[in-house]
Amino acid sequence: MDFSDSAARITVAENIRNDIDEYWSLKRPNRQSTRISPSSLGEECAAQTWYRWRWANAPTKSDGRMARYNSRGEDNETDIIDYLRGTGWTIFDTNEKNEQFSISDFGGHLYGKLDSIGNHPVYTNGINILIEYKYINYKRFAALTKEALQLSDFKYYCQVVLYMDYFNLPATLFMPANRNDEDIKPSIIPADPVQAKVLKEKAYAIMTAKQRPARIAENPSFYKCKFCESVDNCHYNKPLLKSCRSCVNCIPVDGGKFHCNKWNAIIPSKEAILAGCDEWTPVK
Repeated sequence: MDFSDSAARITVAENIRNDIDEYWSLKRPNRQSTRISPSSLGEECAAQTWYRWRWANAPTKSDGRMARYNSRGEDNETDIIDYLRGTGWTIFDTNEKNEQFSISDFGGHLYGKLDSIGNHPVYTNGINILIEYKYINYKRFAALTKEALQLSDFKYYCQVVLYMDYFNLPATLFMPANRNDEDIKPSIIPADPVQAKVLKEKAYAIMTAKQRPARIAENPSFYKCKFCESVDNCHYNKPLLKSCRSCVNCIPVDGGKFHCNKWNAIIPSKEAILAGCDEWTPVK
């Protein structure tokens, strides 16, 4: 390389950035969501969650910059755990098997991982509560700290509601941190068993539906539809990606597995699910 050539320097610098973006896109690729996550049940549009569950489309390539951005949250979580332990909290970030706490229901098809569980001798009287962390930009931080979590981020609210319900915890200590200036704004969220029941019913309905649930709008120009990855399937009749997951004969069963009613057998692998068969009949 001729370091005196400004155009060459710019090209090399751009290539370095592209190399790093590609590295991160491969390090954290987008994958098909094999199970329903608690937060996805907070989507306003049940059809969107259903299309994802049915693998309507292949996953898009991961954005390297966003993969790097999202990885920072893990470092922040470690820091906040240290802050809490340094101020009298007992924090459990793994269970007795040294595994991350998790919930699993409906035969393993509803699944999510908790950040941690903890207690404080004064603030919680030694009673364990859920503790969740969010490392977010200024705009989202301002919204979260201005309004109740239920209003500002309903998807995340649904997640903590289900975690509390499955672990029988009375409250959540929610710990959002501002990426811009490291400000934190703790809040306490009480358990909501009524909402938890609604979410479980929604999960079952989405998992077992052979037809698209009601969508959020009938006009594809609606702003939330325009940015949905399944807008073409939902509004313009784009065929679903062929796989067992998008077939009417595929039903979820225990163990996080799927059963084919056509062949009366458990579908043996993810590869088999992705391949489908000649008897594929898409859900509507």
